[in-house]
Parts: sequence; C-alpha cells; structure tokens
Amino acid sequence: MLLLQAMTVRLRKLDAMPVLPPLLPAISHLDAVGDRDAIARLHRRASRYVLAVALPVAAGLVVLAPALFRAWLGAGNAGAATAAAALGLALGVNSLTGVGSSIVRGVGRAGLEAEYFVLATLVHVPLSLVLIPRLGVRGGLAALVVSCALGTVWFVVRFHRAFAVPLGAFLVRVVLPPACVAVVAAAVAGLAGDALAGLLPGASRLHAVAMLAGGGLVLAAIALLALVTVRYLSIGELRELLALVSGRRRGGEAA
Repeated sequence: MLLLQAMTVRLRKLDAMPVLPPLLPAISHLDAVGDRDAIARLHRRASRYVLAVALPVAAGLVVLAPALFRAWLGAGNAGAATAAAALGLALGVNSLTGVGSSIVRGVGRAGLEAEYFVLATLVHVPLSLVLIPRLGVRGGLAALVVSCALGTVWFVVRFHRAFAVPLGAFLVRVVLPPACVAVVAAAVAGLAGDALAGLLPGASRLHAVAMLAGGGLVLAAIALLALVTVRYLSIGELRELLALVSGRRRGGEAA
C-alpha cells in the first residue's frame, strides 16, 4: 500500500512537470491582454510536452507493473500489480487535463476544473458502491478508471468549447500520436522484457529486474525515436523536454 501511495505521488507529478508552473503567470498575462490565439498555441505546445512523457510512462506502468512488484516485493503481489496498472491507466487518461487545468486557473475560470472533479466524484462513489460488493478490489479499480475517464472527457470538451479551440484537431494532432506511440512502445517493451528474462535460468526476482530494466529501456527508446520520427517533437524540443524532466533550467531560451 505504501508503494502504491508513493507511485501515486510520483505519477501525479507528471502533471506538475516544470512545464506547467510557468504557465500560470504567462496565461494570466495573455488573458489580460486578450491574446486568446497565443493561449491556444501555448496550450498545444505544453500539452505535447506533457503527453509525450505522461502517456508512455502510464502505458509502461500498465504493462510492467507485475515485473515492478515482483522485483520490489517478490512473488505474491498480483493484486498490488493490478492496482498499479489501473492507477497508471487512470492517470494516463487524466494527463489530458493537466495543461487545461493550469490555463483555466490562469484565466480565473477554475470552476471548469471543479466541475470535472465533482462529476468524477459523483460517478466514482455510487459506482464503487455497486461494483465493490460484487467484484471486490477490481470493482473499486474499475470505478476509479471509469470515473476518471468520464471526468476527463467532460473537462476536455468543456475546455475546448470555452476557449473556442477545435477539439477534433487537438485530439488528432496532439493526443493521438503519443497515445499510439505509448501503446506500441509498451507492447514491444513487454515482449522485450519477457524475452530478456527468458535468457536467465530459473525463476527469481532477477527475472523481474531484467524484465523491468529491459522493458523500460526499450519503452523509452521506442517512444523517443517514434515521437521524433513522426515529427511530434523536434530535436530541439526533445532536448528542451529532457531538460525540463530532469529539472534543469535552460536559461536564455525564448518561451
């Protein structure tokens, strides 16, 4: 349980990457001068950065959660691995709201963010009451994922209507590429981890460590290569993103 809580905190920090805090004053300024076009451009660019990291990591957690828990705690933690995978799926979906949430706060329309929290809660609580007695922990996890997904969809639609930004173009150009890359990269990472572990004799935590390390490296390599190849990120943007993720500040560069 403590590990799951720690993972929750770590994954939530994907939505609080160094990309997002500077958005608040920038968005407030752009809103004050009435430059909605600049806000829309900033939303697209920041969303690309956040999703390029959050979606592959979330997909990797879904696929590699069993190996993670076997490496960390040994055998017999399948339930915890399932919970971690569900958590990764929910937070991957919820990453679609990260940049938009910062923008609505910056323009003084935090009510849009509150709406989706309330909606997710109104779905989560009754759905949990129905599913948990029937399915146990899996029912609670299903309620979490469903409520998170519905709340996210509500917010994304409301945000794009409020700012008159075409939703279709955003989904096709900003969300779909990293989502497809994340799914493919995670699938290949899972296969690569299994293949690497298969080279080791016996069954032990060493297998899980090999699966986790090999799968993680393959996931990162495929995701980075694919996002640059399809021109979702340029080489310059990739360097900037890696600097942001590692916590380094690149002084003197234009926003």
